[in-house]
Amino acid sequence: MEADPAHYSRRILLAVTGLSPQVVTETLWALAERRPPFIPTEAHVLTTREGGERIRRMLLEAPGPGRPSVMQALADELGQPAIATLITPDSIRLLCGTDGTPLSDILTEADNIAAADAIAEAIRALTADPSAALHVSLAGGRKTMGVFAGFALSLFGRPQDRLSHVLVPEPFQNHPEFFFPSRVPRRLRSRENEPVSTAEATVVLAEIPFLRLREAIAPADLVRSVGFASAVQRLQRRFEPPRLVFDLREGVVRAHGEILRLTPNIAGFLLWLAELRRAGEDLNWRSADVGAFLRAIAAFPRAEAAVAAAKRALRDGFEMNYVAEKKARLNKLVAAAIGPAAALYRVETIGRRPHSRYRLATPPDCITIIPARASAG
Repeated sequence: MEADPAHYSRRILLAVTGLSPQVVTETLWALAERRPPFIPTEAHVLTTREGGERIRRMLLEAPGPGRPSVMQALADELGQPAIATLITPDSIRLLCGTDGTPLSDILTEADNIAAADAIAEAIRALTADPSAALHVSLAGGRKTMGVFAGFALSLFGRPQDRLSHVLVPEPFQNHPEFFFPSRVPRRLRSRENEPVSTAEATVVLAEIPFLRLREAIAPADLVRSVGFASAVQRLQRRFEPPRLVFDLREGVVRAHGEILRLTPNIAGFLLWLAELRRAGEDLNWRSADVGAFLRAIAAFPRAEAAVAAAKRALRDGFEMNYVAEKKARLNKLVAAAIGPAAALYRVETIGRRPHSRYRLATPPDCITIIPARASAG
């Protein structure tokens, strides 16, 4: 169920713009006119170098002596004083190329990648605060910028986050003197030099439904910058069939394409369960072969200490709590690494205590074990 973003204490507007700063004020006006209104407590604008210059010149600077800036005029119009200082030079985030230089435009593949990464990282970071509601406007900028913003919000967006576009009639669209519909109408000249009155102007905020995929993302990818293309690729793997690979040559375990960071003890436990699964057997702790478990641990490099510790702990055979603890730790580590796809690699409990047994959820034909060295002949 979607949460009402107007009720959040931190309300953020993120606008993606190009050479038309008007979309920022049009969006702010439309958000304030909603019921309930969404008045941002902070705003960020992602734009190019020239776009940033236009925002400063057209929105922040007073057009003449004794006249308010556009942002001040908007605040006065809405009776919301805080809006006057919502956009500042610090609010303007310039998209930079791979060399760190602000982009004047997005013209090359490298520019495209850099812009995508910057937009995705901004949205990832802004959605990290659970007390915040994010509203993303993609009304301005190049079409690719809007596409990246929409896709990034699909990746990281939460129930309280929104995506929108503003719709303005043709005579006022990108008009250099139209920023929002004021209560007192003004007469302007259209591109065809025809007189038009702002009394005829409307600004419609069109909310865009988007698919929320955040729950399918690995927790680690929500707290670190991974890049737009990488985030998409990593998410796409979540929908692929399971693939569990033990590369004993390298001492690495991969699940769903991700390397699992496991201690030799836990890696050996997983390998042992995988071997049992391929043999069509469950793990019965009462009759389990301690030697098979120790050999599975020893299959990984630098596992001597782990083998010795397991041998001491299991001198009298397995106990139910020992196996249950390994199961819980393994499931937790896999879930942290790959998120919801971890269900394909869980250790499942079969039956009730004290007669419970354990089995790896991964189908046998999805398990690959590459031995440490090729067998002869």
